[in-house]
Amino acid sequence: MQPQTARHPAVEYQKHVEQRRNGIVVRVLEANWTLFEKNLIEQLKKNPITEDLENEWFVFKHSIFTAAEGAVPRGKHKKTRPAFTSDSQDLQKLLAKREHLLQSHNLNDNTDARIELNKINAEVKWEYCSIKQNNWQDLCKSLDYKTPNTRLWRLAKNLDKIQPQVENTNSIIGTNGIPIVNDKEAADALGNYYSEESKLALGRENKKTGRATRKLIRSCRAPASNELFNDPITSSELLYAIQQLDFKKSPGPDGIHGQFIVNLGSCATKRLLHIFNLSWKLGRLPRQWKTAIVVPIRKPNKDASCMGSYRPIALTCMTCKLMERIILRRITFHLMNRNMLPQEQYGFRKGHSTIDQILYFVQRVRDAHNMKPSRHTMAVFLDLTKAFDKVWKNKLLGKCFSEFDIKGRALPWLSDFMKSRYFRVRYQNSLSEIFKTYQGIPQGSVLSPTLFSLYLTGIERVVSPCQIGIFADDIIVWDHNSDLTKLEKYTQRHLGENSTLCR
Repeated sequence: MQPQTARHPAVEYQKHVEQRRNGIVVRVLEANWTLFEKNLIEQLKKNPITEDLENEWFVFKHSIFTAAEGAVPRGKHKKTRPAFTSDSQDLQKLLAKREHLLQSHNLNDNTDARIELNKINAEVKWEYCSIKQNNWQDLCKSLDYKTPNTRLWRLAKNLDKIQPQVENTNSIIGTNGIPIVNDKEAADALGNYYSEESKLALGRENKKTGRATRKLIRSCRAPASNELFNDPITSSELLYAIQQLDFKKSPGPDGIHGQFIVNLGSCATKRLLHIFNLSWKLGRLPRQWKTAIVVPIRKPNKDASCMGSYRPIALTCMTCKLMERIILRRITFHLMNRNMLPQEQYGFRKGHSTIDQILYFVQRVRDAHNMKPSRHTMAVFLDLTKAFDKVWKNKLLGKCFSEFDIKGRALPWLSDFMKSRYFRVRYQNSLSEIFKTYQGIPQGSVLSPTLFSLYLTGIERVVSPCQIGIFADDIIVWDHNSDLTKLEKYTQRHLGENSTLCR
């Protein structure tokens, strides 16, 4: 019989989240993976295979943690080094002299000792500045034409970063305009903000579309024309997905580390494959797979007190990411084989990058300039605000069915993947209460980028005859004309049509 703990989306991972909050982590580098595999086989043999998806997931997860108790040690985070360290002998002597002065004199009654302390502090500051200046000069000397672009980009971003001492406040300001000093209250405020942001104001016609889409999902059980959306998941697909897994990423609500998945062994891998095929056949996911721990990441150079300055990154279950990767591979093959993705979309596509999009745009500008008579170019750069959070799920599912021919078992599974999702916000060392996501697709999910590209498809037809370039949620619309007045008029008209579609 299924335990009651599997009925609630928050209870199952509370233990593992609490351990991480207390600094207890899994020491995967010291693990005995042979013993782990042996213990896991023994645990799985105690529970025969069933057709109950929730029970199968609970047994699999419980077996992993039980097998890890004697094979994978746990410990606390190692202390990180100070923000600034130096081997300067002069600085060390000054610091030791200051420490001796503080311990051997009562500064409140000794004026000479206070004067001496101020002199030492001034010398320490001067020495610090000198060391930092020398470090900066050494860094500049180390940069040359062989320096990787990633290192240069990271250095440029750090130089442009707003220093904490310059900011007005580093506390989140609540809806009442008062700074929130408690981490738990700040986490709850962020959770409520993200939940409210996922709501969409839908009219009567939109609600009719929603009802039609839900009816379509219920009736979409017939085999699809593409066998990829009917066939069960194979062991080779699962093994390939495990090879592509980034096991260094943080675990999700289930607390299962990526190294656990990599070292499952053949027996546990078959059991996981059974869970995947059961989910694929039923068209639904285990409830815990649809929960997430949202970590707010502050956007560069944004106000720390504003809740909109934090990008919500969702930590989801590793096993769910595995199945997403398998389904994504099938969907991508289906789309590429039928050439269904617009050529204007460069985001999240293999062999396409921002550099390709920039070079294409620059070349089009040069071509227009070289025409006789020379043509001017007018471009408008757009960035969709909260793009992933504002995706209307019913419209996305309808486009998957009608425009991209994603049917069979894939469409019901995608529908269940996007509905009834819950999350908790982890801010500093505190967890919020449970909140619901009403619309949108989770940031940090494997499937979300491709689903967003499908949702945005069609925007290139609206702006025609203007040209358009798309990279994820960044859009550029441009046109050429020898008459600047006409060029401005045409571009403004098509831009208005584009904004209507985006709404």
